[in-house]
This record gives sequence, structure tokens and C-alpha cells, in this order.
Amino acid sequence: MWLIDADGSRKRQLTSDEAYRDERPFFSRTEQIVLFGRIDREGDASLWLLDITDGTPQRLANLTRPAPKSGLIFPYTKDEYFKLYWDSYGVIPWQFMYSWWQPRN
Repeated sequence: MWLIDADGSRKRQLTSDEAYRDERPFFSRTEQIVLFGRIDREGDASLWLLDITDGTPQRLANLTRPAPKSGLIFPYTKDEYFKLYWDSYGVIPWQFMYSWWQPRN
């Protein structure tokens, strides 16, 4: 994942782990923290948080299945879900997997 100014200057790589494909970054209101999705080589999705000032990503959750006894019910398995919702270009519909609420200042 890269951060770049709107005019194309100041390119900065935020993540570079070859074990993952990073997608769908959401920046905090202060733009110092990024919430993003990752896909590993097996196709499992996870949710991560990155503090831009320190540069170390932190795993928040695996998105492939709910935690035991969480009360969440998914009508489809991970593979069925992705067959139903991936578009023809392999884009993951992250908007259905998580959202980030931030209080207004």
C-alpha cells in the first residue's frame, strides 16, 4: 500500500509484505491511522490497522468466519460468499465485510 500526494509527489510505501495483497484502505480523520483489508496466499481475508507514524501493521480480525459463539450467522461459506459477490475482475466487496465508525470531533 502506498501513500502519495494528489499532485504525484512524495510517494511513500506503507506496507510491503509479499505474503499479502493489501486492499481498501480507510484513513482516520487525522490521516495518521489506516484500516485496511489483506488477502493472504490461501485467499483468506483479514482486517488490519496501521499507524503511519510507526509503520507496523496490527491484525484486528480474520474475516473468513465469525468467532466461535459470536452469535453471527453467515448463510454462506467463505467460498460460496466469494462466488456470489466477487465481480468478474476478482474485486472483493470489502464494504460488505466491515465498516469503520469514527465519532465526529
